[in-house]
Amino acid sequence: MKNLFITLLSTLLLVTSVFPASVEQFLPWVTPNSLVFGTTFAVFCQTRSSATQFSMEEQKTGESFNGGMSETLPDSSILIYGFLNNNLESVRWAARPSTKIKGLLITVRSSLLETCGEPSSGTTGRIDSLGSVAQIVWEDYRPRADKDYLITLVATSEGIEVNLMNEAVAKKRGIKTTHETYEEVARAVSSLVKPEAKPSKLVDYLAADRVNTQQSKDEKSDPANRNASELPLDSPPKASAPDNRNQTSPSLESPERTKTSSPTWLWLFGVLILGVLAFIANALRKHLN
Repeated sequence: MKNLFITLLSTLLLVTSVFPASVEQFLPWVTPNSLVFGTTFAVFCQTRSSATQFSMEEQKTGESFNGGMSETLPDSSILIYGFLNNNLESVRWAARPSTKIKGLLITVRSSLLETCGEPSSGTTGRIDSLGSVAQIVWEDYRPRADKDYLITLVATSEGIEVNLMNEAVAKKRGIKTTHETYEEVARAVSSLVKPEAKPSKLVDYLAADRVNTQQSKDEKSDPANRNASELPLDSPPKASAPDNRNQTSPSLESPERTKTSSPTWLWLFGVLILGVLAFIANALRKHLN
């Protein structure tokens, strides 16, 4: 009986390893996208016919594709696919700035927190349209399904960006996966162009949302703050209004709906294997008796 359970576990591990996670499992709010990392350029072109090439070099027949493809989604957000040696190796999702950017950011962060847990964070520099360097916050997420993948989130008044890559593969290829500091970015800019004297006008929505989230946690954990909710109705409202958390793009999937994006038939297949093995074990036991 012990050997049967070992065989069952091995079978389930084999089944789940044969089907790597898809883009939509890493980025659940994105329009359904079943592409997996390592997809060849030829297969990609067949399955994502709406994507267009934007690599700087002309692709020659018979050569491996090293470049990028972009695809505009129904909600006007963009997916940028990175290829190296003919295989899909990175994905970037970006949403242009709009009046719904705060609600969209909350949807994205809620989805990442659900699938990855708490992120690590830090600051880096971002050049704005004036040539000034703004200090902005980044968050790095590790999907629970595969810790080798790295998801980086930034959100400013220029839009929201989410970068997804396999960090283990990137390091093998000599690709830098760490973030530059604000000072490093500022030095690089000053060596090329003279930054404007005016301070940057870039708004860091991710930094603001992190502060609002922490304040909400503190209020829930502190009884004194909970008593503040009993103030009269004419009391001035707090700056962080929770109503924005319901402002999501119509084409985005809610976190509850995205739970169904995983291949549930694999688990049904596993249950079927368990039933068959249990039947065989029962038949053998009766035969031996």
